[in-house]
Amino acid sequence: ENLVSKNRLIPAFFIIFSFILFYLLKVDYLFLSLLFLLSLYDLNYSSIVNKQFSLILIFLFVIFFLLKSIFLSDIFFLTYLIIFFSFFISKKFYKYSFSFLILNFFFIATILIDHDRELFFLVILLSFVNDTSAFLIGKYFKGPLIVPKISPNKTWSGTLGSITFSSFLLLILQYNILFSIIVAISFFIGDLFFSYVKRIINTKDFSKLLNGHGGILDRIDSLFITIYIFSLYKYSL
Repeated sequence: ENLVSKNRLIPAFFIIFSFILFYLLKVDYLFLSLLFLLSLYDLNYSSIVNKQFSLILIFLFVIFFLLKSIFLSDIFFLTYLIIFFSFFISKKFYKYSFSFLILNFFFIATILIDHDRELFFLVILLSFVNDTSAFLIGKYFKGPLIVPKISPNKTWSGTLGSITFSSFLLLILQYNILFSIIVAISFFIGDLFFSYVKRIINTKDFSKLLNGHGGILDRIDSLFITIYIFSLYKYSL
């Protein structure tokens, strides 16, 4: 049995090509805006938000970009934490809190781009490497599942292998060992959180946008907490 099917390979090459193209063209805000709109598509497809609420999110996204020079970065870091914890507290409004978390994720991504675009694209590249290593190691070594009730495909071998591999890459890039381990684990936590959301809404993928890969939200899930950590790291320098 092949570790990677053709159904996954073609979209994977398309994703990598798009990533390289946007990096070379240096149209970072266009790249982020496209990712945001495709994420909204996922939210609509999985019935987390309706079209009316999507327009509100787009409005807030545009306002932020127009006025982002006067916004304080600290506000979005704090808001990120508040909304994240409110997701677990209020079961009645979890769809709204998750939607605002996605919106705030893109706000923070913008903050990271403004501070260091090279770091922004490096974080995305690291998440690709982490996801790929987790998938391949898990498929090859198999073994017991780590959290079967939340993510039925994640194995201990794939998770520990990807954490080790990602930590090693960060060490090569001259980050200290504690930071490297924290970032490597954050990839897994972000992925796990999105899997938890999918279990709540009873769906396998947020959409079918990318054949064999789900939607955009299924691809940026591991970035969800990592980009927050790197933004704080860069913003504090």
